Amino acid sequence: MKKHLIILLIVINILPLFAQNNQQRFSRYILANSEVGYITFLDGIGNLEPLWFEAKLTSNYLLRVRKNSSTGAVITPKMILRMYQRDSQPVATPSYMPQITFYHQLKNFHPNRAHIFYLFGSIVHHSNGQDGDFFNLDGTINTDDGSFSTNYFEVGFFLTKLLKFQENTTEFFRSYIEYHPRFMQDNDDLIKIYGNLRWHNDIQIFKFSKENFTAIFSGKDKSENDAKIRPNIRAIFNTTIIFGEMENVGDFDFSKRIGGSITLSYNPKYLEDVRIFAQYYYGQDYYNIHFENTLSEFRIGLMTDSFGI
Repeated sequence: MKKHLIILLIVINILPLFAQNNQQRFSRYILANSEVGYITFLDGIGNLEPLWFEAKLTSNYLLRVRKNSSTGAVITPKMILRMYQRDSQPVATPSYMPQITFYHQLKNFHPNRAHIFYLFGSIVHHSNGQDGDFFNLDGTINTDDGSFSTNYFEVGFFLTKLLKFQENTTEFFRSYIEYHPRFMQDNDDLIKIYGNLRWHNDIQIFKFSKENFTAIFSGKDKSENDAKIRPNIRAIFNTTIIFGEMENVGDFDFSKRIGGSITLSYNPKYLEDVRIFAQYYYGQDYYNIHFENTLSEFRIGLMTDSFGI
């Protein structure tokens, strides 16, 4: 399985990045709702183990059948890693998360309403590249070299619309279900304690300059000197509810089953392709086999700009 993933990542990274040259609205909105990379400064303030940084490395490759197609797919090789403040400065058990997402646009663009509606579905693999025993002899989870691997589906929709109260602001709303079916799992112990059914909701609010906002909805091509279209201010609100089986966690234990984050980012004029961000996160640790930890973290860092396309 690991060899196949390595081959897949190599193939993906030599595919042409169609989205970089495609100024269609379809491409902009798909990429605005796709994964973005980031790097944090240290570990922030909270209960996370001391870090030098956490980084999410990701690229989005948009594939379309034809130029005006309302259906497309995004292939995303993704990895999250943490460098710990320990002897030898280790990067321990990164999260490897290659995925493919299929999109279909249901509503055509209308210049007066500025509403666009998409359905999407994803197939995702998540592992840590280790092959040790899942449990230690004392029954605790082996976070040093324990094997973590899961495969899952995501199904949902997202909506893009112009906010009435602010002419140069637009909103993205996304809601989707994450499901880890038993027949796709290698470890029965994991599925009993991880939580195999989750409901995610995201709201993104982008505030544009009037010129850039008008250019996005006009459909007109920008000149080379004015090709960058990006929001100055971006806010992202995320919530997650875990419904699946979790041993030793009650059905109404909200401290373990509910999580979320608030992220604010800003694009200064002197930064070309990245944004400064501040984020508060509460919930299950998303770093592979460390999932039993509940994080409460405030941190700052840099993230890639999904509208720098």
